[in-house]
Amino acid sequence: MPQYTSSDPDVRIATACETRESPRVRLGLADWRRPELLDTFYPAELPEEWRLSYYASQFTCVWLDHSAWADLTPALAQQWREDTGRSFRFVLEAGDPGFVSGQGSEAGEALARLGERLAGVMDADHPSLIWLEPDVDLRTLNDVLRRWLDGEGWGGDLYLLARKVDLATLEQVETLLGLYSLG
Repeated sequence: MPQYTSSDPDVRIATACETRESPRVRLGLADWRRPELLDTFYPAELPEEWRLSYYASQFTCVWLDHSAWADLTPALAQQWREDTGRSFRFVLEAGDPGFVSGQGSEAGEALARLGERLAGVMDADHPSLIWLEPDVDLRTLNDVLRRWLDGEGWGGDLYLLARKVDLATLEQVETLLGLYSLG
């Protein structure tokens, strides 16, 4: 939390805005626990409890279907937070609208434990999500990135997510992001 030395509210607001992170393009997969990642992504000797940390060292976000996080406990959410870096984000699929409502609910407490690592609880068709297919057209994606950089559309972080694992395609997307200094 920033330390404020001025009593002027305008200075405090300006300082708070300067400390916020700028919107970013984040690249990730739908769930880091997918069986097909064991043979293609994770080192063979990597213990299971280190997989999220390893995943977070390679990607900047992860999408979790509602069923993958519906039983999330506050303790496990805290562990996920500790296993990921400050810039990593969890993008969670919305389920039943009343699922996390109500103060003191375990689901609400679990989400609170994720803190700033929680990108949001949203539907899969949210405008900040782009689902990458293995045969993604990089020219079209480039156009989307240009529009996003020009400030068109939704205005927050942009999440590029893949449901099907194709590491070669994701490397190409990462190269494209690097061209814009976004990767």
